[in-house]
Amino acid sequence: ILFHESLDFIGLVHFIGIYALPPGQGTIPWKSVINGLLANGYEGSFDLEIACSDPSTVEASYREGKKYIENILKGTKEASL
Repeated sequence: ILFHESLDFIGLVHFIGIYALPPGQGTIPWKSVINGLLANGYEGSFDLEIACSDPSTVEASYREGKKYIENILKGTKEASL
């Protein structure tokens, strides 16, 4: 993924999967996306959007996606120590 050419124009990364699946489900390579951004100096914020057809699953889906992203970020920080 090529971020280095446009990184100066990226101020926010909005995570929403295909069909609004939480990160960690579906086919988007979130780890590669996040690592690519960070490896190229991205220091902006991340925003997680969850949309579910069943409102009773929104909170659990959000927590699942948030934990998935946090684990990637934690692994990235540990790898750079």
